[in-house]
Amino acid sequence: MLLRLVILALISVVAIGCGATPTEKPDSTQGESQSVVESPKSATAVPPTAVPPTAVPPTAVPPTAVPPTAVPPTAVPPTATPQPTAISKPAASQAAAEPQKVTGLIKAKEMLAEFETNSVSASAKYKGQTFSVVGVVEKIDFDYKDNPYIDIDSGDWLELYAIQCLLSDGSQTSGLEVGSEVTVEGTFVEWDFGVLLNPCSVVGAQAAAEPQKVTGLIKAKEMLAE
Repeated sequence: MLLRLVILALISVVAIGCGATPTEKPDSTQGESQSVVESPKSATAVPPTAVPPTAVPPTAVPPTAVPPTAVPPTAVPPTATPQPTAISKPAASQAAAEPQKVTGLIKAKEMLAEFETNSVSASAKYKGQTFSVVGVVEKIDFDYKDNPYIDIDSGDWLELYAIQCLLSDGSQTSGLEVGSEVTVEGTFVEWDFGVLLNPCSVVGAQAAAEPQKVTGLIKAKEMLAE
């Protein structure tokens, strides 16, 4: 009996080594189950069941009344507007000081220097005033309106300006010549590249004498020199 079991065991080992056991038989049950799986099943159509929609009535939600919140007004204090500060002006700027009266004898050189330095200030000083000026005769002639006049200055040959004395009587130039010293009295009118005095007269001028009759032959050189 033991020998028989050993032989069967050897046969089983050999059969396993060869890939098949002589005692194995195809399992009919497995084949049937495989055939059952592989065979198609007939699908049974199940008709869909129509479910009627359920009407849900809307629920009315009453509005919630929110009472308004009263906001108290904020009192804003009025802003004080600053008043403009009155700036006090010196009395001199409010009203122009009256010019001081010019007195005494004025030298032509000093007067012309005032106008050359500041003609505006000098014009305000002498405006409308009558005074006497002493200087050197620079020119004796007529202006473009045939009014006789004499120009006086300091006598310097580099002097650029002069004081023009507009004469109402041309006979006052009698005895005057260029380069002689003379004193005139007149009223200041304006500064226009020179001081204009009008009316003006020669101080110490003699009364006009009746003109003498001119006779004889006059040389042009002498006449032009006059």
